[in-house]
Amino acid sequence: MDRYFEAFEAGTFQAELCNEKKRDIRTRLEELEAGKRDLEARPERQELRALDRETFAALVKNFERVLSDDPAPQRSTSSAKW
Repeated sequence: MDRYFEAFEAGTFQAELCNEKKRDIRTRLEELEAGKRDLEARPERQELRALDRETFAALVKNFERVLSDDPAPQRSTSSAKW
């Protein structure tokens, strides 16, 4: 905002445009401050549901199935690099 005021005082910036820019900057600042308050109001950590043995075992089984169903990636004989 200081740059806009300096340009206005130097006569290189019209008052109408200066006021418009000042309103835009203040509006944006208010939006950012509201976003900051929203972020600060969030809990530090969201509660995660504890996994019981059955759920964990099902996840591991599914992971193992996915790995066994998908063949390992093969390198091509071309000169393409990974």
